[in-house]
Amino acid sequence: MSRSKKRKVRKAAGSAGDGAADQRGWRRHPAGVRQQAVERMALGGNLSELARELDVHRNLLYYWRDHQNSQAPAGVGLDPETVKVRELEGRIASLEGSLGRKTVELDFFASALRRIAGRRPSSKATGEIASMEKSGTEPKPGQGD
Repeated sequence: MSRSKKRKVRKAAGSAGDGAADQRGWRRHPAGVRQQAVERMALGGNLSELARELDVHRNLLYYWRDHQNSQAPAGVGLDPETVKVRELEGRIASLEGSLGRKTVELDFFASALRRIAGRRPSSKATGEIASMEKSGTEPKPGQGD
């Protein structure tokens, strides 16, 4: 399809053919959605997942957080117990993420160790060196035993 045909299709899909369909329109998100998103960010979850869930760009979440923080002083309207609970929930989320990463690392290294142990030649008796058997050649006189 040629470029001019694409433009015609886009203009036909837009309102009044003014080219508004060429760019994604601005979407307004209710204040409650923005507030909940900022609260979930404070808990320390995965921001990319949150952005996909809300169908917004990840940078918009940071913008909402910064905009909200600049409008209201920290801690206004929240009792100290709620603030402490939120801090602890964020810490728990952070620790759960760390635990998950460590579990993945442990599984990886355990699997790698099993593969290496399977490839390594085993010794015939305790204390014996695991190596290839000696060839039928005799050592040269004056060397070794």
